[in-house]
Amino acid sequence: MGMAKEQHFVLVHGEGHGAWCWFKLRWLLEGAGHRVTCVDLAGGGVDPTDPNTIRSFKQYDKPLIDLISNLPDGEKVRACAVLPFCQCV
Repeated sequence: MGMAKEQHFVLVHGEGHGAWCWFKLRWLLEGAGHRVTCVDLAGGGVDPTDPNTIRSFKQYDKPLIDLISNLPDGEKVRACAVLPFCQCV
């Protein structure tokens, strides 16, 4: 049984990484017809936040929470995260 086309995947990196770490999986998923969003958490990847100023998981996860909060009503996503550092998934 295959997956339905055009699913939306949200890929979340772990500590010390960025959205760039998902490049191969993103390429494969998009090649299979899916929509993929790779998010940089606060202080990761190209996010401009100084990692030394992050004091809570709430602050660290804010870019992901903002992304999810701004999805259209009823849109479902499949999330894949590197744990244990991404506490919000």
